[in-house]
Amino acid sequence: MILALLNLIQQLLHKAFASVLTIPLDNQRLKQVKEEVLPAAAFVYGEIWVEHLSWKYAQLGDRLEIGRRVSSFYGYILKQSPPALSDRPFPALSQVVADALLHKATTSNINPLVLIAVAPHILSTLYTSQHYGDARRLIYLLESHLSHTRLILSYKPSIPDSSKPCLLEQALCARVAGGAGFMDSTRSRIAKNTMTL
Repeated sequence: MILALLNLIQQLLHKAFASVLTIPLDNQRLKQVKEEVLPAAAFVYGEIWVEHLSWKYAQLGDRLEIGRRVSSFYGYILKQSPPALSDRPFPALSQVVADALLHKATTSNINPLVLIAVAPHILSTLYTSQHYGDARRLIYLLESHLSHTRLILSYKPSIPDSSKPCLLEQALCARVAGGAGFMDSTRSRIAKNTMTL
């Protein structure tokens, strides 16, 4: 059901960005499309993105597919409405995504993206247990997360006071530097949650 809901919301988003090109900005129909898309995107963020790692799943593949679709959803928003541009379609929508992962990031916002740091361990476990379909879904999820993370971090220099590392950078670099702190507790919790069926 969540996958069908995500598909519907993604179609609304595609329709909204397509309508920017075909409908004049002062048109009532464009205002209606905006009113449909913004609450839907807020729902995806508040109810699915932040919470989906803690849900119980019948199959691991469902968790991975939900994560991939939400990550792709936000990546699409950032590609179509880059926060670095002042004259962009749906500026409030792209600003919410940028704020959630850069300016006002919390650990619950970036936890789904931190999966990148523990993925090699999870992937080898899936291959060892011969869960090849789930391993393929994990690879697709990682591709989406890497693309999403790259987009977010590429917009960081265009914001004021970007000299300090954001929480996402700190979380990802903690793994590379071998440092303790954020990643130690998060890595074990994400690995445990991902492997739990």
